[in-house]
Amino acid sequence: MLIPARNLMELARILPSQGLVQIVVTPQHNQVVFHCEHITFVSRLIEGVYPAYQRSIPREFPTRAVVETRHFAAAVERASLFARDELKTARLTLKGSEHGALFGTLTVEAEDADRGNHISTVIAEVTGPERRIIFPVRYLSEALEHIETPQVALSVLDPGKPGVLKPVGEMQYLSLVMGAQERRTTTA
Repeated sequence: MLIPARNLMELARILPSQGLVQIVVTPQHNQVVFHCEHITFVSRLIEGVYPAYQRSIPREFPTRAVVETRHFAAAVERASLFARDELKTARLTLKGSEHGALFGTLTVEAEDADRGNHISTVIAEVTGPERRIIFPVRYLSEALEHIETPQVALSVLDPGKPGVLKPVGEMQYLSLVMGAQERRTTTA
């Protein structure tokens, strides 16, 4: 069912943080009712079919990094303090092992003209060619908040293309993170 986002945000604001919520769709299939303790919230349903989002998720990725979730999340959090461009982006570089090393690296970089720059490097199991991708830090942070497994896999295509964050293990979750294009500055 499709529910207006504004209504869901309002529902999240008024619902208690714990407890059961009963959800009922009306017989006409045009409204949904949420009931919890002393709260009854009614929302209209949007007619139509949910977009076929599966088609926007690439099936093959040339580069993949498996990294400790908490280390990756901490690196993204630190980068967010320096990510001050229009989109608040960070550059991620996925680099395989060199000279017989067992692991590669995932580097998270962000910079601000006034504050300087930040670089965090996390040990990662990287397969595929080296990639340098730009992502808005907010998108990465929000996706990582929902991953509760010790490790997460980041799969990427090319710059400007979406990447996929997926827990390593049994948890069935996938987050499509939209990439950003690197801004080129020219001087006259």
